[in-house]
Amino acid sequence: LLTPCDLAALGRSQHLVWRAMGAPLVQSLLLLSLAGARLSSAGAAPSANASRGIRVISAGLSRTATQSLAKALQELGFRTLHAEGFHPEMPLGRGNDLVSTVYEAATAYFRTKDIREMRPAFELVEEMGVDAVVDLPWSELVPDLMQRYPGAKVIATVRESPEKWYRSYWEHFRWASIFPPVLTHPFITYWRDITESTGCGFVTRFPPWFPEDSRRKCLAAYSSHLERLRRIVPEGQLLVFSVKEGWEPLARFLGADVPSDKPFPRSDAYTILHWRSTPRAFLVAIYSCYAAIAFLLCAAAGCAVSCLRRRAVKTKAA
Repeated sequence: LLTPCDLAALGRSQHLVWRAMGAPLVQSLLLLSLAGARLSSAGAAPSANASRGIRVISAGLSRTATQSLAKALQELGFRTLHAEGFHPEMPLGRGNDLVSTVYEAATAYFRTKDIREMRPAFELVEEMGVDAVVDLPWSELVPDLMQRYPGAKVIATVRESPEKWYRSYWEHFRWASIFPPVLTHPFITYWRDITESTGCGFVTRFPPWFPEDSRRKCLAAYSSHLERLRRIVPEGQLLVFSVKEGWEPLARFLGADVPSDKPFPRSDAYTILHWRSTPRAFLVAIYSCYAAIAFLLCAAAGCAVSCLRRRAVKTKAA
């Protein structure tokens, strides 16, 4: 990938490429790289550690205010793990093997759909005393988690509408679609596996393209996920929750006291990814970037060939 320093070395053309890429794109690539760099049986029987294991499963899809819920659970006294553990505002995964263990286990699970791949993550989470898990990969594992922790309560976070959820989901995960296979980092592959599992794989596929029929399928996946949770979670153990409802329904469901002196958390550590644009504008920006990079590569190759020819002529003349 070209960095601003690389582009500067290519002369005046760097200005055009930098404008075509745009600051949001470059910042997003940096964030994705940082996220990537921080990087047997579950069985039907309950875990031997179920009594001190997971008590709360956040089963809402990504981009349904799961970060806000994670911080709220933390405020209510739960030792909370958000996603793989590298959330910048929740330090549970710092200074230990949590992030790498969960990431590697989840990567293997999404490729094989074999729940035994998650055993190292389950065991480490139990050892660390985690009792609440939020977002992916956990939201895709609800049936298996319910078997392992049959008394756990399940929270399905929702947005105001499927359309608003899709907009946020697309803005977040679309960046993985710009990487061709030869430049794909393992973390990007992980994102692609995640979105395929959700039913929205087109959002992260290369080359970027967002057809309307695929968007409708993704919206249907949002509704199907909620219907599935209502079918598999026992009565009394499921809360369908919007963070706009505040503390009261969440605290009541969990048997916790409502914090009287703290507003409900609002958190989104990845706003840098959410450059507001239409799909058309995003595609124009990305394909303009591809064209500019191709032009620079061709220009560089042409300069190299010209230099070699001049050198050959001088050598022959000498």
